[in-house]
Amino acid sequence: MKPLLLPREHGAWGMLLQPFLAAAILSRQWTWLFFPALLSVLIVFIMREPLLVLARQHSVWREPRPESEIARRNVVYETFVLAICGVALLTQVPVAVLCALGIAAASLSALALYMTMRNKQRSVWLQSASAFGLSSSALLASQVGRGTLSDYASWAMWAILSLHFLTGIFLVHARLDKRTGKPTAGVMQRYALFCIVVSLACGAAGLAFGDARILPPLWLSAVISAGELWWMSRPASLKEPLKRVGWRALTASLVHTAVAIIALW
Repeated sequence: MKPLLLPREHGAWGMLLQPFLAAAILSRQWTWLFFPALLSVLIVFIMREPLLVLARQHSVWREPRPESEIARRNVVYETFVLAICGVALLTQVPVAVLCALGIAAASLSALALYMTMRNKQRSVWLQSASAFGLSSSALLASQVGRGTLSDYASWAMWAILSLHFLTGIFLVHARLDKRTGKPTAGVMQRYALFCIVVSLACGAAGLAFGDARILPPLWLSAVISAGELWWMSRPASLKEPLKRVGWRALTASLVHTAVAIIALW
């Protein structure tokens, strides 16, 4: 049995790490505090899995299971490391900012735990909240790198990436629902189309109000997502292996993040 319990949401890793790295690069300076900041972001996310095991042991399983002891050790070690990271971050990050980000992260983890215990971990609304919550790792990286949260580029990066991730979530659900013949496929497609329209509108608004920087990543996201919607309408797309779809989405997400960095630089 593995000594370290990790969450199984593959897409969530990208939603967590890409915004952090993007904001760190965008800060244009290096500080050793990026290490404890990144480690604290990872630990808060990773800790979901052992906490879930302990919750199931308490509420669902009748007999003690071996993974419960591993989960307890994970929680103890991860809490200790998280405390060390917090102390390190307090040398640069104001207490109020660190507490606010910590409370937001803890609230999202508690929501994910609650929904998973009720077998609703694949809820589109939970995943939608995660798109914005996990992407807020960019705000911590910005605070550490720039020493402030008042920087426009940091918030723009968070919003741009969150909207792209949200659109991708609706596209994934639309594809899965179409493959299984669920009537909600059309609803998910309309949600994705709405996000595409929002991306186009926000990009145009940025251009109209004198900030053309946000247009390239927003419109790129819209074009990529519109392409996926079109491909999804073709019968051949339903036979496409999901692994290939996942790799394509990851590649598009990385390219989109790179464009966002360049645009906001």
